[in-house]
Amino acid sequence: MADDFRYDVFISHSSKDKAVVRPLAERLRADGLRVWYDDWELQPGDHVFSKIEEGLEHSRILLLCMSAHAFGSDWAQLESQTFRFRDPLNQQRRFIPLRLDATSLKGSLAQFSYINYLPRARKQSYPKLLEACRPPASAVHAKAQVNYGQFEEKAIQLDDAVSIHACDFSSDGGRALSGSGDRTVRVWDAETGRCLRVL
Repeated sequence: MADDFRYDVFISHSSKDKAVVRPLAERLRADGLRVWYDDWELQPGDHVFSKIEEGLEHSRILLLCMSAHAFGSDWAQLESQTFRFRDPLNQQRRFIPLRLDATSLKGSLAQFSYINYLPRARKQSYPKLLEACRPPASAVHAKAQVNYGQFEEKAIQLDDAVSIHACDFSSDGGRALSGSGDRTVRVWDAETGRCLRVL
């Protein structure tokens, strides 16, 4: 199931393409995706192949960064990672080829639609890539339903005598937002009950 995946995106790339791939990984993570990127996941002493296999197993999308470097010495390893994501019966996973340079596509990859991430196209291509990597709306909705059951009931004593019609808490439970009969919205410190701001 989609919500069983620990990572949204596994980035497979040649180590020689890190100057392009690392900023991409950082941008995807900043846009809310859970990204498996080797520099963040591999620790000294880790068995590299096992960690890569574990990352692939728990990723929803394989983003294969294709370049002259990738098609060189790293190619056999990079291509072998794509098989579980190219299986048409495995509909929970996606395979997204990302073209980093103008090198001709190799082997069976020529049949797949890719995202052009050549330098002159990156600004226009990034929104398309981000959208392709986001979880499906149904998966997000299912996850929200699961998380809803994890909320605890919480009562706070507020320091102002106001008639509150609606209240909601921040995800960490530290702040509360209330709507009142006098058409104001207040931000509260949920621990102390102090009103922090009236809007």
